Amino acid sequence: MIDFDKDDVKVKRIIKVFVNSTIELMEKDGIENITVRKVAEISGYNPATIYNYFDNSRQLIFFASINFMKDYFKEIEQIIDNSNDPLDNYIKLWETFCRFSFENPKIYYSIFGENIEERPTVLINKYFKLFPEDFKYTSSVYLPLLTDNDEKENSVTQPLTNCVDNGYFTLEEAKKIDEVNMLYYHGMLSLIVNNRLSYTVEEAIDKTMEHIRQVINNFNEQPKRDLKEKDY
Repeated sequence: MIDFDKDDVKVKRIIKVFVNSTIELMEKDGIENITVRKVAEISGYNPATIYNYFDNSRQLIFFASINFMKDYFKEIEQIIDNSNDPLDNYIKLWETFCRFSFENPKIYYSIFGENIEERPTVLINKYFKLFPEDFKYTSSVYLPLLTDNDEKENSVTQPLTNCVDNGYFTLEEAKKIDEVNMLYYHGMLSLIVNNRLSYTVEEAIDKTMEHIRQVINNFNEQPKRDLKEKDY
C-alpha cells in the first residue's frame, strides 16, 4: 500500500473515498463479494487508480474491516480507563478481543488472518494515521496480540509489557506468552471461519480464554493469583 504523509490532504481524501466505498459494499453485498472493480464503480474512479494506493482488494477490505471494530475500540477504552491491575487488564483485553472476533470472524480474519502482502502492524498504523479522530489510544494498546516480534527481538505487546514492568513476568516469559496466545487465537479464528468446529461463540471464547489463563498461570509466580477462574 502507498505510504502517505499525515498532512497530505489529497491522498488521504482519495484513500478515504475508496475505504468508505468498500465499507458500503461490505454492508450491502458481504465481505466475500468485494472486488476492486466494484469499489471503483461505486467510488467513481478507474480500477487502475485504486492500485495506485492499494496493492490488492484484500488491503481495501483490511482497511474497511477496521471500521467495523469501532464498538470493540470503545469497549477497550473503558477497560483501559478503569483498569487498576496490568495482569487483569491483559486478560480482559484478550477476552474482549476474542468475543468481538468470534462474533464477527470474517471481519477479524480479514485483518489478522488473510495474506494482505503487508505486515498487519504497518497497515493498522496507517489506518490510525488516516483516521486519528476515531481513537483515544495507539494501536498497540487496542490490539492485545499485535506485535512486531519477528522484527524487534525484544518486542512484546503493550498490555503484556505493562505486566513485565510491574514484575509479573520477565521479558523472555512475556515473549513466550505472547507467542502461545497469538498462535492459539489464530488457530481458533481460522477454524471458526472455515467451519471446522461446532463451538458456539461462548464456547469458543471460553475455550480460548481457558488456554490463555493456563499459559499465564504457567509463568505467574504469585500463587495467590489463580486465574483458572474469572476473578473480575
